[in-house]
Amino acid sequence: MAVLIIPIPDYTYTTSKTFFFKIFCPQNRQLSSGCGAGKISSGQKLRPKCAFMTAKSSKTSPVHIQSRLERLRLAMRARQLDAFLATSPADVSYLSDFSGEDSYLLVTRRSAVLISDSRYSEQAMRECPGLRVFERKGPITAAVAKQARRGRIGFEPAAISLDGHKQLRRALGAGRLVPAKELVQRARRCKDARELAAIRRSIRVAQDSFLAVLCWLKPGMTELEVAARLEMEMKIRGSSQPAFPTIVACGTRTSMPHVQPGPGPIKAGKAILFDWGASIDGYKSDLTRVVFLDSICPSLQRAYVSVRQAADAALARIKPGVAAKEVDAAARTVIRQSGYGKYFGHGLGHGIGKDVHEGPVIGPRSRDILEEGMVFTVEPGIYLPGRGGLRIENDLLVTSKGCRLLSDLPDDPAWALRKTKCSREGRLKKRI
Repeated sequence: MAVLIIPIPDYTYTTSKTFFFKIFCPQNRQLSSGCGAGKISSGQKLRPKCAFMTAKSSKTSPVHIQSRLERLRLAMRARQLDAFLATSPADVSYLSDFSGEDSYLLVTRRSAVLISDSRYSEQAMRECPGLRVFERKGPITAAVAKQARRGRIGFEPAAISLDGHKQLRRALGAGRLVPAKELVQRARRCKDARELAAIRRSIRVAQDSFLAVLCWLKPGMTELEVAARLEMEMKIRGSSQPAFPTIVACGTRTSMPHVQPGPGPIKAGKAILFDWGASIDGYKSDLTRVVFLDSICPSLQRAYVSVRQAADAALARIKPGVAAKEVDAAARTVIRQSGYGKYFGHGLGHGIGKDVHEGPVIGPRSRDILEEGMVFTVEPGIYLPGRGGLRIENDLLVTSKGCRLLSDLPDDPAWALRKTKCSREGRLKKRI
């Protein structure tokens, strides 16, 4: 049952019952309010003490949302919580399918209410059948206090600012807010079939867009120009937005792992690093490739082979029950033995999903243990200041016996060497 709670002005008149329902209740169902439920006569004056109007529909939440909410409620009971307040957009979306912003989701042991504002009321009703939608007029903290009148309320400490926490604590009263670290994030780590389908589409869009840009790439274009073209190609193919700001760097700038595109030109014979991803139905992809136009820089050729071997070593170690830090160590050992150990500073990978960086963490200090259904990146790199950097990044799924690559862009040195004139050799080896 979907419920929309809408504050209305005092002394509101209606001239037509049907007209009123078309605005507030598209299903033309019975209207109920704080003034009492029942039919509204033409021209009837609503009593000024009425604080909000409620519209109801017979729709229920999708099965995947019901399942996620029930798993959350089990976790709440285990931690003796009466409610959980989701404040991050990713957590709210995971638990409700809502794609808007500036909204919280309050989940109690029996119900769930999306707290938003007038910008998102209609959108919430369309995206979140089965949930109550409370349209706030004042601060969101006051709306939370209105909807959560009693009990212990869990929240994700990493998803709210210190000031936001202070305001919530003040609105709810002392002792009611309880830190519940990773209560939702842990559930998000293992993807269901619906999530995997969205991630696969996101990867396909990202890969097809990249291949389109390679056919267009030539010396003299700026990094900014190429990054803009890649983001446009993803939009054309259905990506709502880039998964993160697209990285395109050329030459010595590639030794900075997360450098932003600049006005400098693309040059033949220099490393050109792409780090990009798409977003489909809120789910992200994250890929990195390095290509060279016309010739490969000799000083980076050996490092490229080492990075590729490190990626293969990591993939061979992945299966359920393995510590994430062991996967990182497998790749790091290959790079260290090739003499580049000090030039690989970041972790090997990270989970992807609603957020482009989420659990599990694949790094030397990670405490995560791999589980079937996890989706994460493997992205070894070597960064040589003054010469350039290399990184190969793929997205994969942990299966019952090992792992399966979800991305299938080639990454061998022969493929990385691109002729300025477009050829068709860059087509994918297979469709996802």
